[in-house]
Amino acid sequence: MTKSESMILRWANPEYKKRVSKNIKKGLQTPECKKKLSLASKRKVFTKEHRRKLSENLKKRWANKEYRENIVQKLTGRPLSTKHRKALSKSHKGQVPWIKGKHHSEETKKIWSIKRKGSISPMKGKHHSKATKAHWSVIRKGRSLSEETKKKISIVNKGRVPAMKGKHHTKAARAKMSLALKGKKHSDSHIRNAIVASLISPNKLERKLDTFLQTLFPNEWKYVGDGQLIINGKCPDFVNVNGQKKLIELFGEFWHKKEDEKKRKKTFKKFGWDTLVVWSRELKNACNLEYKLRRFQST
Repeated sequence: MTKSESMILRWANPEYKKRVSKNIKKGLQTPECKKKLSLASKRKVFTKEHRRKLSENLKKRWANKEYRENIVQKLTGRPLSTKHRKALSKSHKGQVPWIKGKHHSEETKKIWSIKRKGSISPMKGKHHSKATKAHWSVIRKGRSLSEETKKKISIVNKGRVPAMKGKHHTKAARAKMSLALKGKKHSDSHIRNAIVASLISPNKLERKLDTFLQTLFPNEWKYVGDGQLIINGKCPDFVNVNGQKKLIELFGEFWHKKEDEKKRKKTFKKFGWDTLVVWSRELKNACNLEYKLRRFQST
């Protein structure tokens, strides 16, 4: 019997396979072996032909449904330790992404488009759990982009044409979106968080009105248009902080209609608030504006 034949007979034995596999795994976990493997892989340079063969072999493997399911099953629910994550982060530092400065060809994009058509999103009909949402909230809290990052994002986005520019949603799409949004109402806390996250600050007209209020009634009015106060889903601009349930809204003619004034007053009145609406054009006439504000303050 030749050596190759005896080896085939040995590998046919499942116990022998398990024993050899166990010994190999044990040997690979030693620091010396890891160092040797690391050094060997660093010196190794694969030829184009070798890389092509590896790629073809991997494609054949992934074509097998059982192989894919087995890999997914092994990786699902396998959390990486902090040490492992730090090691990965360290090893990737300084690496330039292979796609940097490159663009996928139109042919490649078309292939992807054809492949994805008709495919159902993995999240369709599913929702993230409350624990997951809380986890994301904790991770993202306090995060702010540096000025350098903001500049980089600005440079990257310059010249980019919005995906919907010159396009319009079809009637069917609009009807579908309308049905999806009907009956949905965000809570006051949700709206407050959204406004706070968008870092809204007083605009030029709001600052002008605030200065006017502080001159007439020092420390009696406060700007709350940044989400500090939400009433039935609406965010007023100024609130009286001297014990009176009074609000002031600053409306711009471009954004608001005359009917909006009545609607806003009616909305706030339900919750016991008296509301004064100041239109942006009224800021030009200081005398009339002073009379209007004093009259509202005294009533």
